[in-house]
Amino acid sequence: MKRFLSILLSVLLLTALLSACSDTSSPSNTPNQPNNNTSSTNSGDSGQSGGDGNDPENTDSNYGKIDMDEAPYTLNVCFPAVGSVPQDLPLIQEKLNEITMREINVKVELEAVALFSMANIYSLKASSREKMDLICMMPGANHMVNFANSNLIQPVDSYLAEWGSELIEVTKKYLPTGQLRGLQYAIPANGRYRSMATGFGFSVPLADKHGINIDSIKTIADIEAAFEVIKTNEPDMKVIVAPETAGGGVIYSLYPKVDSAGINGVEVYTDTDGSIKVRLSAEQPEYMEAAKTIRRWFEKGYIPKDVTIMLDGATALIENGAAFATSVASIGPAGRSINNGVEIRHMMLDNANLMTTTADCQLILWGIPTTAERPDKSMQFLNLAAGSEEISNLFVFGIEGKHYEFADNGGVNRISGGGWEYYWMVLGDSFKLHMFDSDIAVAGGSLPNLVAMEAAWEADTKESPAFGFVFDPESVATEIASTNAVGQEYTTAIGNGAVDPETEIPKMVQRVYDAGMQKILDEMQRQLDEWLARKNG
Repeated sequence: MKRFLSILLSVLLLTALLSACSDTSSPSNTPNQPNNNTSSTNSGDSGQSGGDGNDPENTDSNYGKIDMDEAPYTLNVCFPAVGSVPQDLPLIQEKLNEITMREINVKVELEAVALFSMANIYSLKASSREKMDLICMMPGANHMVNFANSNLIQPVDSYLAEWGSELIEVTKKYLPTGQLRGLQYAIPANGRYRSMATGFGFSVPLADKHGINIDSIKTIADIEAAFEVIKTNEPDMKVIVAPETAGGGVIYSLYPKVDSAGINGVEVYTDTDGSIKVRLSAEQPEYMEAAKTIRRWFEKGYIPKDVTIMLDGATALIENGAAFATSVASIGPAGRSINNGVEIRHMMLDNANLMTTTADCQLILWGIPTTAERPDKSMQFLNLAAGSEEISNLFVFGIEGKHYEFADNGGVNRISGGGWEYYWMVLGDSFKLHMFDSDIAVAGGSLPNLVAMEAAWEADTKESPAFGFVFDPESVATEIASTNAVGQEYTTAIGNGAVDPETEIPKMVQRVYDAGMQKILDEMQRQLDEWLARKNG
């Protein structure tokens, strides 16, 4: 299921990168000067100075109007890519420009940026003052604060007020996730649903083969019973693989989802007196109990002995019949996925926490560099995309008849070898997207069913008490680097049962505190208290 895989990859990339706890070093060679742009739009001023950009009641007759008579502006738009750039990028760009030239007098130049080198590429482009008008940050939680603190991106409040009516309508309450110190530095992409859940995925073919009723699996004891059936009847098979891709831990399917505020191992919680506080997850009894369970599974042989160095992703192993189950961090409304014809059904434990955090909404963020010559045009383009069904679908699916076609159920299928495959919803509004045929299939083949399932999921998902809080780690960068180094020594082994948690968790806790964890917690609590005071004041 391609759309599922795209979301899955995105979430796992976010999880993996956040495990490095937001590298707080400033991008190298980044210019540290304010934006001195004075390019005109309508009235001889920039979008930021064309009247009070923060005043939606501005009565200037030119306010919010696009000058279609001036020379078209060429807008460089950087977007993330993994591997080779889709071959039909020029066709997509050409089709996009038919819309942008007509609507906002802009010619767009799309530039694919390697996802795993994103920070370095943007920094080098900025330091050399290479043309760069709009940048996509992914995972945004790893980049926005660093880029704001190093002056690589600029506040966009006034541009948003003047040119972002569609953006404001589409992103609504999620805009604060792109803010820092009360200023809007980035615009979040609009996902159909903001949060996924953790749990387990089971191979339906293997379950059917051995008489396991996946729908009856509700507890840890039920999971273990299913594992034992597979272990007994398929002794050479990997029973459970951790996780969907290499590098994570089974423990996170047992421990409720938490809001880490961008710092790995930390969680925001509501105390008994109603106050919002931060603490270290590894000190909680629930964490120890989860670790003991994982250790038991490891010792029984359910978890492979080489789990900490495995490179193969669990989904591929299940598809190939080489594994029965996986730890899942991307359970969505449908509760299952279909990959290469193999169904994987998902389950969550009773303690699963359907919660939206700030980081969930920061997966994809758009920022305007300080070197951008026409920030007003950058915002106009984002705003146009947010309101355009054509642009939203163009960037994901390509051109109808060339890159995709509609199925009988109203979903779409990509045309093999069509020349455009892009699975991340980075541009536009996901609620304006067509649905993949395979997505509709997991909802019983009914598009209305899928829409209803997504709506119910969203209704059941609560917001973190710290939703909208963005931690600025600059003052504790050294401590974060030190605690990260300690965490990397312990968390994968503990999280997959490879070591005794009763001896190793206390060691890890002591060492992270020795490395400065208390200073991190104190600074996060201070910033959180200030944020809550502003929010509630």
